[in-house]
Amino acid sequence: MSNKKNYNQGDIWNHYVQNSFPKVKEKQVERNLQFPGDEWQTDKFWDYVFNEIFAKVIPKNAEYFVEIGSGAGKQTAKILEQYPNSKVIAFDISSQFLDAYKERFSGQLNKRVFANLLNEEFTFIFDTIKKMGLVGKIDCFYSMDAMVHVDLQHLISYWLSAALVLKDGGKLIMDVANYKSEKGFAKLMRDIKNYYRFHGAACTKFQFMSEDVVGSILPKIGFLPKFHKDPRQYCLFEGVLVERNLALNEIKNANLDWHLELQ
Repeated sequence: MSNKKNYNQGDIWNHYVQNSFPKVKEKQVERNLQFPGDEWQTDKFWDYVFNEIFAKVIPKNAEYFVEIGSGAGKQTAKILEQYPNSKVIAFDISSQFLDAYKERFSGQLNKRVFANLLNEEFTFIFDTIKKMGLVGKIDCFYSMDAMVHVDLQHLISYWLSAALVLKDGGKLIMDVANYKSEKGFAKLMRDIKNYYRFHGAACTKFQFMSEDVVGSILPKIGFLPKFHKDPRQYCLFEGVLVERNLALNEIKNANLDWHLELQ
């Protein structure tokens, strides 16, 4: 895709679904890939993530999950399988990925899964959860293998949304790109030739973070962070919501109109 037009990130991932995934599917025919995004990482790796984090910190009777960057729902499928009472409220910036998501869960749409296309409003996630009557009732707010493409300005918005909608003690689970790891720094260097030409335009490049960045911000908005070993050397973490008022205070200090009638 040329970078000469004013594409946004949603356009980039729509292009991936429509043009790149069919080629990947053809090249990896032995994997029998059915939906875009299933090609990223292996089932063995995602079993590791689930067993190492989700299964240990999210109780089996957990009911409400919010997923950011759901793609076509590979992680949603795992949540629905492992948590029998679960409902997943999913958000993504790509209409094409969400179409695939709706196809995958056609029998459970608006019953156990709820698909939402992100828009330009930074309050959209909170507003959606509020309309569903679920503010303060979310057990887990998560994103896997998507936030590596998201910059800190958007991440802080997602983290604040999590602080507002999670129940007390609820969990934020996420992975971001880590430039301080050996593999992360190697990718940062390697991708100069791939992405310099975009000059800040929308593309699929990684947005690099580190444990230091995550660990310094989350406590300021009410989360107690814990980091986990990641075979990819990403920054893989959970955050326990321990003090929602810290997030509320930061929102107030920044004069953000977040429609904060929480009840």
